[in-house]
Amino acid sequence: MKGIPFGSIMFFKGKGDFQKNFINTVVFNLFMTGIIIGANHYRVKFFNFGYLPLYANTIIMGLFAGTNSFSGGVSTYTLKGWFLFFQIGFPEFLAYIFACTATTNLTMFYAERWRGENFKKLRNFKQIKLSGQEIILLLLSLILILISAFNEWRYLRF
Repeated sequence: MKGIPFGSIMFFKGKGDFQKNFINTVVFNLFMTGIIIGANHYRVKFFNFGYLPLYANTIIMGLFAGTNSFSGGVSTYTLKGWFLFFQIGFPEFLAYIFACTATTNLTMFYAERWRGENFKKLRNFKQIKLSGQEIILLLLSLILILISAFNEWRYLRF
């Protein structure tokens, strides 16, 4: 799995100074957060589509951890690997979870069944409003993205 590039490494090659890499990482993570928030506009019964990127991320993290093939030479089987995960991967994933949970009530399109039914429009974009708690969760998500991007380029210099 070492030959398979990460999404962020495909987005930018890890070359350049700290500030450029930090900004690119933040933009990439905000893009992923935007996908989660955008997918939350669709729901089938009680399942919001914003959960799908979270499930995919969980599977990908498990694949990388299970094969011991991190690109930086750090294993999840060592204390250093867990230390890096709790400072980089965990805050990123927690930010995605917070963004997903803060926007689950934003459903604009709904279907009762998975197959054979078109989505019905429930409301317009102008009718969407976030509560105070949802805004706080989104701000916390942004802070976690900034912290994890900073830690990523502080510890993992390519």
